Amino acid sequence: MKKKYLILDTESNGPYRNAEIWQISWQTTDPHFTTIKAGGGYLEPHERMGHEAIMITGLTRKDLKQKAEPADGLYKRLLRDMKGCKAIIGHSVDIDIDRLINDSSRRCSPEVAAIVKDTLKAVPYYDTMAHSIEFVRKKIHRTIWYHGRPCYLQKLGYPGLRELANKLSVDWTGITAHTADGDVELTRRCMVLLMEGHRELVRDLIHNKIVNPSTYYGWQSVWSVR
Repeated sequence: MKKKYLILDTESNGPYRNAEIWQISWQTTDPHFTTIKAGGGYLEPHERMGHEAIMITGLTRKDLKQKAEPADGLYKRLLRDMKGCKAIIGHSVDIDIDRLINDSSRRCSPEVAAIVKDTLKAVPYYDTMAHSIEFVRKKIHRTIWYHGRPCYLQKLGYPGLRELANKLSVDWTGITAHTADGDVELTRRCMVLLMEGHRELVRDLIHNKIVNPSTYYGWQSVWSVR
């Protein structure tokens, strides 16, 4: 069987690891990141929907009630398409994995929730955010006072998916931003270009030796004003 990958994204009620999931989207691809199959679906919200999350995702309670399906069915489809995949890929994918485990434990039957947890914990993941920190080199600046003088600090920050895509000059044609479907497709296109022109960033994925680099870089002094 040829090597397959699963590219994953979720939309949820906030940025937290235990946030309620509203949408799950994924694509299975071949080793060159050509799409084999796309899947996904929506879940009905049970918690109060945060205003900021609604504005970012464009999803409303009415929309989700119309599109929602039973959680067991959606998670079973995800597990079926994940079968045989060598890695799960996504931007800040570790957060998506934690959300899926937490969300399935609340929504799904105990049997399905247990399989979701065991499967997601067993499959290696490749985080496009963690692997592209040095490549994108997004700089964050901060000023602190040190011995009565301002000291200017900088560090490399977490690159957003769109910042990575812009660095790679990804073609955005047909992509709807801030949707799980759109972010999965944008991630896939980023992976195509990383594979073609920046193989050093995906070498551990190619060789099945995935080790996620540190996602935190400490502040460094740039200069001080006397």
